[in-house]
Amino acid sequence: ATLLRTCAFPRRLTLRSKFYYYSFQWEHRGPEWQHPQATFYTGETTLSPSNLRSGRGGNPLTRIGESADLWNAAWHCSSCFSHISTLLNKLSSFSHAEFNKEKYRGRAGILRRVRNGLDLFDRYWQTYDRVERNIDVPMYVMNNVTRFAYLLDRDPPNANFEDVSELDLSVQELAESQRKGGKW
Repeated sequence: ATLLRTCAFPRRLTLRSKFYYYSFQWEHRGPEWQHPQATFYTGETTLSPSNLRSGRGGNPLTRIGESADLWNAAWHCSSCFSHISTLLNKLSSFSHAEFNKEKYRGRAGILRRVRNGLDLFDRYWQTYDRVERNIDVPMYVMNNVTRFAYLLDRDPPNANFEDVSELDLSVQELAESQRKGGKW
């Protein structure tokens, strides 16, 4: 915020974000995410949030000249939840109904995907690179490693979800082994 207060920038500024999935341990492969957008207050001519985000509003002939990107300006961490129940809630309220299916809602499958940086919905084009001991994270997170373990390390068996216990994991392992053995 200090940068934007002290520097001149064009009317439409896209703050390009590093895009992470599940935690700062899994960085999305591809260009930086093109959100959020920023502008400055000019009274009645201030761009509305929807116009700013969609690229509409203002004079079409000058729109390109009044736009710029600021790279590596932010972090976006998608599905970076401390509780698996919150992730399940997101799935049930997800805007894409095709992803709200039982095959994506199994806790064991979610744990496997989160721990291994695999796309939650098996989309082959969504890939994530593992970042070992990532230090490019918000300072508050780095200063509170224990509190935010789920944002930094998804390797433990419970993926550092606070609502997944050792008992949950034992029951899941038993159920999986029974299914694989044909006893389920």
